[in-house]
Amino acid sequence: DVCLSKMLKVSKRSVVKVAAKAGVSNGVGAEATVLRRMGHFAKFGMSVDIASRKGITVSGIFHRGSYKFEVPVLFTPEVSPWSLIAATALPLALIMMTKILIITPLDALKQRRKREARRKQNAEAMKEAKRSAEADVRLMTPTVLKKKAQEEAKAGLVIVEARYGKIMDPQTGKLRMMDEDDEEGYMVVDVTIPMQYLVEDSRLLLQPSPKFGLLGFYDPAIGEDKELLVRYMFKGRMHQVLVQDDDALAIPLRSHLIPSGDDQ
Repeated sequence: DVCLSKMLKVSKRSVVKVAAKAGVSNGVGAEATVLRRMGHFAKFGMSVDIASRKGITVSGIFHRGSYKFEVPVLFTPEVSPWSLIAATALPLALIMMTKILIITPLDALKQRRKREARRKQNAEAMKEAKRSAEADVRLMTPTVLKKKAQEEAKAGLVIVEARYGKIMDPQTGKLRMMDEDDEEGYMVVDVTIPMQYLVEDSRLLLQPSPKFGLLGFYDPAIGEDKELLVRYMFKGRMHQVLVQDDDALAIPLRSHLIPSGDDQ
């Protein structure tokens, strides 16, 4: 028998193996196998084996360490264009259903447990950092009120709202606006006052470094990617900007302007 095969890595956890075969018993054929890793020791997947003399066989595959389980099912004893299409589409559909109904929920549960464990481990440090940040905010509030009044009087830079933390929802890609933990264990904190405190002569500049080191800030999502969302008024017009935790920030900028009806 002759067999030529190639392994293709399609993602961090998934590989596809394709092979062309020729032999006396099965004739000419091909085989395609999709395997996905689950954890460190387990893999699951499906394969489609097409042989001119044997027909089409679809197999379910599960590997756990050194143990390998395969359940072959004869899809059809004859090879035809329609059976080829059906035999190819069926495993793909089953794999997609498995991913949607099993793998993705399990991965989300695993990530949530990791976040919960991380938050419990850092709970005391986070509480202390929060208390320190809140104390800083109380001290700077009188100064901020004066600064804000001065900026409003000249239609300068007024911070309307600033939020820091896990702003982007990883599931939907939409903005998350809240002060307390949600069901996914993320947190977003209000940093409107600390941001207004940093305004000088209608300008604000932040260096490209993590923002939780700023006065009045703290890290509400230790070990997670974070963003800073700022909505501000300048020259009587609303602006908005979203930056990653390590990004620099300079405001005001024309590119942050939120178009109004007058701009249409």
